[in-house]
This record gives sequence, C-alpha cells and structure tokens, in this order.
Amino acid sequence: MPFRIRRREPISKGLERVVRERLNDVLDTLEDDDLSDPNVHTARRRLKEVRATLRLFRRDLGDDVFKRENRTHRDSARPLSGLRDATALVHSFDNLVKHFARRLQFQHILAIRTFLVERRRVQRAEALRDQANIRRIARQTRRARKRVKTWPLSDCGKRSIARGLRTVYLDGRRAMKIANTAPADDALHEWRKRTKDLRYALELLQSHARDGSDAISMQAHELTNLLGDDHDLATLRTVVKRQNVTGAYQVIALIDERRTELQRESTALGRRLYREKPRRFVHCVLGRT
Repeated sequence: MPFRIRRREPISKGLERVVRERLNDVLDTLEDDDLSDPNVHTARRRLKEVRATLRLFRRDLGDDVFKRENRTHRDSARPLSGLRDATALVHSFDNLVKHFARRLQFQHILAIRTFLVERRRVQRAEALRDQANIRRIARQTRRARKRVKTWPLSDCGKRSIARGLRTVYLDGRRAMKIANTAPADDALHEWRKRTKDLRYALELLQSHARDGSDAISMQAHELTNLLGDDHDLATLRTVVKRQNVTGAYQVIALIDERRTELQRESTALGRRLYREKPRRFVHCVLGRT
C-alpha cells in the first residue's frame, strides 16, 4: 500500500492505518524467516517510514509516546542494519569500480570484492542463526502495532501537518548548515537522516500537497541518495582500511576522491532544497493551512 494519508480520510485515522500497514510488512518479513536482501531492505524502510511519521507528529503524540515508540523501532532496526550494510558495501564498491573503471587494477578489485562478499555471507549466516533475536524483534513490533490505537491523535488536522512539516524542514536545514560547515562523517549522516525524514513526510502528505510539489519530493529523494552513497563509501573506507586488503590504499584514495564529488553535489542540491524559510516552504507544499 502507498505510504500516504488519503485526501478524504481523517488525519488521525490515516496515520493509524499507514503505520499499522508498515508494521504488518515488517512482521511478514520476520515471521517468514526470509532475510534476503530485498526483504531486509523493505523491513528497514518500513521502520524508517514509521520513525519519520513519529517525528512529523511528535508534538501531537507528546514526548513520552514519541520516545517510547521511536526507541522501540530504532532497536528493532539495528539487527537488520548489519545485514543491510554488508550488502550495501558490495554495491558501493561495485559502483566505485564502475566510476573509476580505468584506474583500478583487476587483482585489487577481485581481492576486495571477494572479501566483501564473504563478509556479507558471514553476517547473514549469523543473523539467521540468531532466531531468538528475530523473535524478539517480531514480539516488539506486534506490541507496538497494538499501541498505535492508543496514540493521542484525535485532534490531528491540517495544522498538525503544517506544524510537523515545518519542524522536519527546519531540522534538515540546521543539519545541512552543520554538515556544510564541518563535513565530518557524523554530521553528514545526521543531515542524511533529517533529509530522509523530510522525504518520507512529503510522501506521506502527497495527497494534501499542492500541484508542483512533486519536484520538491524528487529533490529530497535525490539528496538522500547522494548522502547515502557518501555514507556507504565512508563505511567502506573504514572496513577496507581496517582489514588492510590487497589494494586498500589505492581504493581508499579513490573513495576519498568520489566522496568529495558526492559532497559537492549534495551541497549544491541541498542549498536548493533548503533555500526557503520553513513557513514559506510549508506554504509552497501545502498552501494555506
């Protein structure tokens, strides 16, 4: 089902429906014991969508409910993140090879890719063996799904949407300024997370958005992809350097070069996406509220 509140349904009912659908998808993956790459990706995305929804409606939920639910879904996602990262590093390396095809020696490519694929295999095997952990996550998710109906959302309306979107946009704007001032890995990763919150908020509110807001959603999507590629390369750099695989220093140099390119593109796109004042941005997306 689309990650979207329908135009003609009450905000509170739409929010409850969407969150429960997302948690159902997570449970389907966990209860089928299928931790293939596509399913892990789907489960993690669903949990991120739920957490972004919590941030969008944090003021309505209240800090106690927000913190409890956000912590629950963050903890559920952690074991899946290791699987995702192991796969992402293989894809990240493949993309790096494609980008610098003529500057890498075949024996170095083969040595590093073989190591990354084996690392992914080991992590998946460990996750599959730890069935108690998978059952624990499923149990937490079922309990969280039941709690959705108790969320204090009866007064949610268009003002709640506007207020939440303004806050999410402002958080991303602030994170961008910090990342652009001092582009450390943690700051760039934080900017990526806050931009993902905006991306998911725009998807959730699509039926309530003005015509033309699709372009803003596409910018947010593209920016999270650029920052995601940079984050994966930062992780790849750490793993390759730590293991001292054959050809590591050559690959590290190319990673640094590619990250510079990605950060330059991210900065340019981020300045376009976050150029508006938060209130003006909300008006551009939602119109009068």
